[in-house]
Amino acid sequence: MKENEIVLLCTFSEFDIPICHVFTIIEDNNGNECFVGPITLVKVSQGFGLPFDMIPQGHKTICKFSFNNSEVPEVVKRLPVVNNWHESKDFIIFK
Repeated sequence: MKENEIVLLCTFSEFDIPICHVFTIIEDNNGNECFVGPITLVKVSQGFGLPFDMIPQGHKTICKFSFNNSEVPEVVKRLPVVNNWHESKDFIIFK
């Protein structure tokens, strides 16, 4: 994996989000903007490793993101490692 890519557990989406969607803001769990810049959704999967063509609304997924013009920001690197589908109290929001 490249230094500008990361794989994250995405616990919930209010929308269907297709692969190649570009996010522009990351907020922390207090609603503070922590990163501004292009972030591309590269791959989507689920617990059994089957690929999806989008993040389906309301589903937990495993997603690979690319920070197009920079390394993965510290706010993302500081997220705890998860080993199962249970939610963490630490989270960020991609917009």
